[in-house]
Amino acid sequence: MDILVIGFEGNEFSGDIAPEIARLSEAGTVQVVDVVFVRKDADGSVTSVTAAELGPDGAAGFPALEVLQPGALGIEDTTEVSNDLPAESSALVIAFENTWAASFLSAVRDSHGEVLRFTRVPADLTAITLEQSSHDEG
Repeated sequence: MDILVIGFEGNEFSGDIAPEIARLSEAGTVQVVDVVFVRKDADGSVTSVTAAELGPDGAAGFPALEVLQPGALGIEDTTEVSNDLPAESSALVIAFENTWAASFLSAVRDSHGEVLRFTRVPADLTAITLEQSSHDEG
């Protein structure tokens, strides 16, 4: 399971990413385990909206998603996220399973192999590396 925290400055969360999350879920690429929206106001007060509270109308402009285990992200998770948020900002916290990996890992086991290491490279470093390699090729 992975947990992705997406920050939004100025509490400018519109929910525009929801259709892509829904598409990935419907395609079987990921399975959404839980979703929590965390908002910190100018005075430092924090509000959290859980997947169960999102409902069919979509609180914070975010339509309801099929969530495997509402409540999997607990108070410890939202507290950790809110501690890192500056005032007047918000974050969408998504716990998800990469369901595409299940058949791949099954194939690895069936071939008597085992995953020895899995490393996730941060997005900013990936962008720099890809940019450098495109300049090297050009």
